[in-house]
Amino acid sequence: MVSRCRRLASVDKHGLRDDVRTALERMNLTNIRFPGGNFASGYRWMDGIGPREQRPTRHDLAWNSIVPNQYGTNEFIRLCRVMHIEPYICVNCGDG
Repeated sequence: MVSRCRRLASVDKHGLRDDVRTALERMNLTNIRFPGGNFASGYRWMDGIGPREQRPTRHDLAWNSIVPNQYGTNEFIRLCRVMHIEPYICVNCGDG
């Protein structure tokens, strides 16, 4: 059996993948929304702050999956600051 290795994307000092950064720069965005789509209906912004190892996991009812909160509010704000893009934060007004 032959195993295949794929090249991992390089990451900058902020944890942002170089290929993602390049793609975002090409779009010349003025703002980015987080969280987006149906995910916003169950997202609790406080679950995405603080040390990653202390963040709770949640069951996402829409996708029937576990949300580990490893990319959360902190990481989104850091991305926006690094990219000089205005954050557009959606909040769950129902239960979060």
